[in-house]
Amino acid sequence: MDRFLRKEQFLRSMVHVANANPSLVDRLWNSPDDVVETGNRLVEKRCVRTTVRMTIDDEITVVKRHRERSWRHFVKRCFSKSRAEKCWLDTWYLIDNGYPTPHPIAFRENRLGPLRGNSWYVYEYVAGQTFKDAATDNCNQRLLRDYVRKLVDIWELHRDLGINLTDGHPANFIVDATGKMWVIDLDKLQRLHPWTDTEAVLRKSFERTVRGVIGDRLVIEFAMKKLDQVFAKPQRKAA
Repeated sequence: MDRFLRKEQFLRSMVHVANANPSLVDRLWNSPDDVVETGNRLVEKRCVRTTVRMTIDDEITVVKRHRERSWRHFVKRCFSKSRAEKCWLDTWYLIDNGYPTPHPIAFRENRLGPLRGNSWYVYEYVAGQTFKDAATDNCNQRLLRDYVRKLVDIWELHRDLGINLTDGHPANFIVDATGKMWVIDLDKLQRLHPWTDTEAVLRKSFERTVRGVIGDRLVIEFAMKKLDQVFAKPQRKAA
């Protein structure tokens, strides 16, 4: 059985996992804006990107809508991959390399033949607390250090895969009921060039994320020492 299924027409295109909920697939294909407008709104950034939580047949998903800002912006981007397709491809690459991020379900694009317009990206919902809330609610140093270790493991994957989260906001990290940490927003994922000073870039993004949550000097020092250990290890090759 195919892993993914594709639907194509002159004015629209969609790819989804083979076991996706048929009701979700049908609604996303025929009226994606209605899916967004009827969902529980989580984030809206200047009407360009809207994120909602959607429940269909007791299945909870997250839907992101990416709108083109203007005709000028459309002309600039219409020949390149849509934001939704980029999220889809990046996320599957990361998952195939053991990265803790929710599984994609589908992406859908408005088309004009080969030209791409507005797009929608759907992925599984992960319940839990944001890293920011989890760390703020707990002053226990042992627990904070456990969160830090999980964060360091993610940054080790960043190093191994040659990527950086330019938007490493603590709210983009979710701690689920089992204690696993997930990364839920990959919109601004950056692929680092071979000549980039990877260590400097990742140190900066890591410290910014940690300091955005933790005020304890000892825990921050612990975090940076753990990151030092990562860069002392040999780098593994991505799949």
